[in-house]
Amino acid sequence: MSIGIWPAWRVEDLRGQTATDVMVLTANNRLTRTITAQLADTLSEKTEQTVEMPLIQPWTAWLSSMAFERSFEVEAESMFQVLDPSAARLLWIDVIGQAETDDPLVDVEQVALLAQQADSLLLQWHVSVTDAWRTPDYDRFVQWREAYEARLHDLAALDNDRLAEQVKVWIQDGRL
Repeated sequence: MSIGIWPAWRVEDLRGQTATDVMVLTANNRLTRTITAQLADTLSEKTEQTVEMPLIQPWTAWLSSMAFERSFEVEAESMFQVLDPSAARLLWIDVIGQAETDDPLVDVEQVALLAQQADSLLLQWHVSVTDAWRTPDYDRFVQWREAYEARLHDLAALDNDRLAEQVKVWIQDGRL
């Protein structure tokens, strides 16, 4: 199953749809609240009766709900934790701090933030760095990244970017 192009909809387009057939994923909580309020306003203009609203969720909340739902499936591998960006950053700080005990960095927290952002970009954009473009700094980042992934594995945890890839695999395999 391939994930195709999703059509762009306006709030007015949602009025004629059956709520159980529609799910709206948004970028953040604020947009979720805005769309919910706008849709409630347009639906209340249409009728004075109670109307079922479609599921409207931020992307990250939907990913977490898919992981939670998947953990109760019969063939589910195991239950795992989903780290929010703050918890993931703390894990990056710990991993980099342990890796750099012999050669302490000026600001481990800042480096961890940059490493977390770089890791996120690599995952989201499916970037692969060829040997010709590798630098000593990149090689050090790869070591931190491997240690970070090992810690995630030990904790039975995923961060949001890795969860998105896992949900994609579940959807493609028909397991979700």
